[in-house]
Amino acid sequence: MDDLLIRGGLVIDGTGAPGREADVSVSGGRVVAIAPRSERPARRVIDARGQVVAPGFIDIHTHSDFTLPLNPRAESKIRQGVTLEVVGNCGFSVAPALPGRAAMLREYLASSAPWLPFGETSFADYVAAFPPTALNVILQVGHNTLRLMTAGMDNRAVTADELATMERLLAEALAAGAWGMSSGLFTAPGAYADAEEIHALARVLRRHGASYSSHIRDEANHVADAVREAIAVAEATGVHVQIAHLKLSGTDNWGGASRLLDEIAAARRRSLAVDCDAYPYDTASNPLRNLFPRWVMDGGIPAMLERLGRPEVRARLRADIARDGLNNFGRIPSWDVVRVAVAPNLPDEAGRTLGEIARRRGVDPFDAVCDFVIADRGETRILVTSMSDKDVHAISATPWVTVGSDANSLASAGVTGQGKPHPRSYGTHARLLGPCVRDWKLFTMEAAVHKLLGSYRHCVDAFIVPSRFYIEKFTEWGMPASMFRYVPNFVDVQRYTPHPESGDAFLYFGRVIRQKGVATLIRAAAAAQSKLLIAGTGPQMEEMRTLAVTLNADVTFLGHLGGQQLHDVIRSCRAVVLPSEWYENAPVSLLEAYALGKPVIGARIGGIPELIRENETGACFESGQVESLRRVLEDFRARPLRQLADMGAAGRRWVAEDFTVAMYRQRIMSVYRELGVPVTVARGEPLSASS
Repeated sequence: MDDLLIRGGLVIDGTGAPGREADVSVSGGRVVAIAPRSERPARRVIDARGQVVAPGFIDIHTHSDFTLPLNPRAESKIRQGVTLEVVGNCGFSVAPALPGRAAMLREYLASSAPWLPFGETSFADYVAAFPPTALNVILQVGHNTLRLMTAGMDNRAVTADELATMERLLAEALAAGAWGMSSGLFTAPGAYADAEEIHALARVLRRHGASYSSHIRDEANHVADAVREAIAVAEATGVHVQIAHLKLSGTDNWGGASRLLDEIAAARRRSLAVDCDAYPYDTASNPLRNLFPRWVMDGGIPAMLERLGRPEVRARLRADIARDGLNNFGRIPSWDVVRVAVAPNLPDEAGRTLGEIARRRGVDPFDAVCDFVIADRGETRILVTSMSDKDVHAISATPWVTVGSDANSLASAGVTGQGKPHPRSYGTHARLLGPCVRDWKLFTMEAAVHKLLGSYRHCVDAFIVPSRFYIEKFTEWGMPASMFRYVPNFVDVQRYTPHPESGDAFLYFGRVIRQKGVATLIRAAAAAQSKLLIAGTGPQMEEMRTLAVTLNADVTFLGHLGGQQLHDVIRSCRAVVLPSEWYENAPVSLLEAYALGKPVIGARIGGIPELIRENETGACFESGQVESLRRVLEDFRARPLRQLADMGAAGRRWVAEDFTVAMYRQRIMSVYRELGVPVTVARGEPLSASS
């Protein structure tokens, strides 16, 4: 009997072929059959009539390496059906961070990764420590990071020794699993690199069969020259080049999409391995400081902040911007089209335009911008509406232009839910499948799915994924069942306000891992006639209570409880939900449930072990619980922890592989080893009592 049957959906496989009604059978986490009317029995049947079933989508250009370690559930991407992200783009990567340079990297990336901890690390150690996530992740190493590790923020050519160091660091990253190298030639220190430097590093990529992705040197007044520079890398070295988020910024450049696309198409006709991606929005996002001319960043962030306070510097800046427009974004109508997305040190300003802020303060707009950069210590991230819809549509409609959100995986709560981010984090793929198909008729639904899957001809080869994500190949190759089911009238809400939702989305890896959050668990409890314990308080609870009553589900809402009462209630339940942002004693509940042999499902926990099956015990820890868990384990100490192990010693135990709580995992595992209890790490590596 199969685990899952998705019946009657319109299967669009990503090849560009017309969709067809079919049933999809899943067993053991893999697609095993696709048939017009399957007679195969399954434990669970999902009625997909009136809906589309497609392979999981690729987001070719993201910056989720800044957020996935903080929240590995990737809600904003999963809701759109994304099952693979490529990170480390625009020249920015969190590793390598050489001894004595981690603080410099932290300072440099503060506007993109303000909440991420930084430390000295090789790229190999960084890969090993990257947490399990709700989707697949491909890592790249950033050229800006490599240059920062060698020449710092110096505006000069690298020396021969420094270039050799960069080549060595790049080779080490590729050997450790990096897919390729990205560059960000639009901003310091990447902007200081000449063609010789990039070609030298590209030759390293070529030797390793790796790829080169580039946020090109300019996307506004000199965008054509910048595109030619990227094409020249492919021509000179033979490496595959991905031009990131192709656009024409600045009012002076609007209307030039066809000429730019012709330039790239000509290179492709010469059999050069050149691809590009784009997002279907007229608004971009970047650190506010990057809107200034590049010379402002000479010497690093502290030097920039000091420089911006000087009247003569502001006068020069004002003249440069009046003449040339913004760096990389060109001329804009006013500062009212630049909106604060995240300001770590001025959080109340998120969502306001810089024009609004200037008027409220009663100061000149340009002075307000400079003052804002200084006050937020250069860490502000903004949204800038700098493109025309006509150009955006022309680029998006081009069949060989793929789709990259250029966005982080976010959540509506917790550390990654701060600020008022670009809606592309939640809506890029929804916008492509909804308005682009339905309203603007840029392409068909089949062509849209092809853009999200099958058109990655070079990229898929580089991913070393043999199926090219076509559903037929899922069956032929036994690939994991990463599928996305959605309603054809997909909703995309383009709001430059907090956390736009992309619509009703479902993601499957052979089993449901998300379906409208905790509400799914309540429905599951009602269907199985089992008891579900939900601990905590908050506005979500009233909605859950109403749902539980409507479904006649046996759900216990505990509030903030502990001790023997908590112990007794958990004993009576089959499953425990532990969303830590609602419940401060979640770690206590986790250890209690773990000891009592109860399945633990974390509504904010990514990486629930695939090995957990019905009637077996599962336990996961998340990074947000570290401090609470530290206090809990300090209270339990050795003897009580042994008692916890004794209480559950009859069953098999699973421990989540999560680098953020390695010390706690090891302590628990050591107790079980002493007792001779089998322990299995979530990644599937068995540990015997003697190991």
